[in-house]
Amino acid sequence: MSLAIGMYGQVFGLYLEHRHREASLLASEQIRLLEASPNALRAVSAIHAAAFAKLFAGEAVEAYRLAQ
Repeated sequence: MSLAIGMYGQVFGLYLEHRHREASLLASEQIRLLEASPNALRAVSAIHAAAFAKLFAGEAVEAYRLAQ
């Protein structure tokens, strides 16, 4: 869980630098870690960077799923 939350800064940083593909790949790893954790609800605030990364990488369906 700590690693997934810690990845937030890197995902968001890549997103802000317009490196959307890289942000999306890292976001996928972050999401996989969060979904595997039974305490994932605590990390909901870390999801929005992943959702933006997916959206700007052209993966709108995945961004929508995360937003849900």
